[in-house]
Amino acid sequence: MSLRRDTRPNIHVWSILSASVALAILFLVRVTLASQATEDTTVNPVPAFSHPGGGYQRDVLLEIVPPWPSADIRFTTDGRLPTKADGTLYAHPIPLRADIPGVTVLRARIVLPDGDLGPVVSESYVMGLDATLPVVSLIMDPTDLWDAESGIYENPLPRGEVWERPVHVTYFASDPTLGFSIGAGIRVHGRQSRAQAKKSLRLYFRTKYGPARLEYPLFTGSTVTSFNRLVLHNGGQDFAYPPLANWTLMRSQLASELAFDLGIAATESQPALLFINGEPWGIYQIRERLDEGFLQDHYGLASADFLESPESTIRDVLAGDRKHWDSLMTYLGNHDLADPASYAYVQSQMDIDDFINYYILQIYSANTDWPAHNVHLFRPRVAGGRWRWMVWDSDNGFGADTYSQVHSDMISHLLDYTHPETEGRDTLLFRKLLANAEFRARFLSRAADLLNTVLTPQAVIAHIDELAAELAPDLAYETHRWPSQSIWADHIQQLRDFANNRPDYVRRHLVERLGLGGTTDLTINPSSSGAGTVAVNGSLLGILPWRGVAFQGVTTTITAVPDAGYTFAGWSEPDLPAEPTITLIDGAARSITPNFTRLDRAGVRAGDVVIVNVNVDDAGEIEGDWFELLVTRPGGIDLRGWRLTDNDTKSATDEGSLVFSDSPALARVRAGTRLRILATETPANARRRPEDDMDSWDLQMVLYAGNDGLAGTLDPWFNLGPRDNLVVLAPGPTAAFDDDQGITFWGRDTPVTPASFGILADGVIDNR
Repeated sequence: MSLRRDTRPNIHVWSILSASVALAILFLVRVTLASQATEDTTVNPVPAFSHPGGGYQRDVLLEIVPPWPSADIRFTTDGRLPTKADGTLYAHPIPLRADIPGVTVLRARIVLPDGDLGPVVSESYVMGLDATLPVVSLIMDPTDLWDAESGIYENPLPRGEVWERPVHVTYFASDPTLGFSIGAGIRVHGRQSRAQAKKSLRLYFRTKYGPARLEYPLFTGSTVTSFNRLVLHNGGQDFAYPPLANWTLMRSQLASELAFDLGIAATESQPALLFINGEPWGIYQIRERLDEGFLQDHYGLASADFLESPESTIRDVLAGDRKHWDSLMTYLGNHDLADPASYAYVQSQMDIDDFINYYILQIYSANTDWPAHNVHLFRPRVAGGRWRWMVWDSDNGFGADTYSQVHSDMISHLLDYTHPETEGRDTLLFRKLLANAEFRARFLSRAADLLNTVLTPQAVIAHIDELAAELAPDLAYETHRWPSQSIWADHIQQLRDFANNRPDYVRRHLVERLGLGGTTDLTINPSSSGAGTVAVNGSLLGILPWRGVAFQGVTTTITAVPDAGYTFAGWSEPDLPAEPTITLIDGAARSITPNFTRLDRAGVRAGDVVIVNVNVDDAGEIEGDWFELLVTRPGGIDLRGWRLTDNDTKSATDEGSLVFSDSPALARVRAGTRLRILATETPANARRRPEDDMDSWDLQMVLYAGNDGLAGTLDPWFNLGPRDNLVVLAPGPTAAFDDDQGITFWGRDTPVTPASFGILADGVIDNR
């Protein structure tokens, strides 16, 4: 079939020029490129191409120019390495046609006078390709792919470096402009997918092939632009051939997008058209690989324990060892987590909030090839390092097959089913944690919150539509290589149907299996006076009115969040307490309306916020200077416009000073919330994904330049030392700093006193 759409311009430059003019131009090109060449064979014996690799919408007459006039050039167009006996002896320019869309690959080298061969030069030309996705062109010797004994495609099951082959990788952006061209090693990637016709591949960047790392901004918005490995992912069980019940090419990418929304570790992805030796190979996802390099690049971890499916027969130690994990599993087997002390110990060994987010996402996506398989988790090998989870393979989720339909009861899957490979060890942690009342309430509260926000039909379908819009224009390149008997657009609609119906099934399964009283509807109305919104379980709502579903018997926290310049003035419903934060636990449906009035700054009092931690030149998980504040004011407080400074007077700006932004997340910070303020900008701090840390549902927030928590940086370098101080100030009636009110004061052997700073003694409660 033709892969060219009728809307593509059909330009034939060479058909306009006469043959004599074309030959004259080529002669001038050759003379120009070879004008400095001599018969000196000590020069670099590498031929040159008259046109660089790249995308062309016109015909090209390509000349291969020798480094000296009499040099013989051998070239191939099928990926083979040219030799004296293999390949074509170059004699005439090579026509590349744009009216036949595709990728042309050329490999060329010089035959030296003594019979030796020079280095191979490889180039890819994207000719007349009417595509919107980027293009990846792989050039490798066909023997390395198809040889019965040594080809990696013919022998996909063996693993290890002995089954790594050299490849030349060229990436073209969707323009298509050349992104990078680099030598690498290539292997078959995956486990069960190795047996499929469309295989995943893994790229290794090593000095034996070229640069030790790929340096290129491959993923839009990612701070990581250097890679030692990449995966060309085939879609796992989610591609078109052989025909599946529901193929979309995007399930794992959808899971990653939702993981990013939840602050869970996941890999970046970029769809692309893959060509191998000029042959179209369909749509692949370029993905980061989960390995120790990923942890170093994203989290700055020089050392970590990194495990894959730790309780299955295919378990893998990707980095470090499994001693800490095995010790935790032994502890679980010998302790009842209903005991607060035992639960506290487990909390010290793992990130409970990360675990909850990860499990809710897996439950929602109905990933039935989990948790016996496709579990990735890591722990920094430092004192106090805790286990965190990572999202990777979700090709069997989101209704991919008969085992992961929209009605799949994943709660029963976790509580009842015993996988023959794991004998229940894969679900031991979750089952043990549910025995603890605090964890159970925390898990259910977070599940209700996420099903009302990140996992709503509207939110998930927005991701589906965005991913589908990226793939749809170039789908013909997939079905041409891997034909299907079903229609891709129908399967995308089935994915939307899954998103529309899945939350209600998850709620039903939680109610039935965990013995809840049912669900109840919750409506938040627009404010009847003033300006503001509401946060539910710490998640700030968008446009009101808002409608959600709560679990009966599970606490739901409602917090009024005033806009800048306003404060809470009560609820319209007379049976609700006058506090800005209320808790609901009964089963009655609720309709709630907040009221706001103009803010009276005089209501702010010393002691509403206290300094609880000061770290100077830290070299741990957080680098540089960072501080921790605790909100103690009952009902919470509006922290917008507050200032943190180590100046010696209120009005000075010559030393460190940070101003909190007008972010709605700071408008009503709940009592008990701890705020970490990162005063030093470093790449490692930025890799903490601070944009996810403004959500205070877990009573923790991070303010950092990278998440818009800090609006002004008069001087971000604090450099605290002996005889220094730190002060938190609430805004005064004007924008002048000398109006600000002192709230809390910290000193280290300092001559600066509250009085000399400009604060009345009764305006400060912490002077150490």
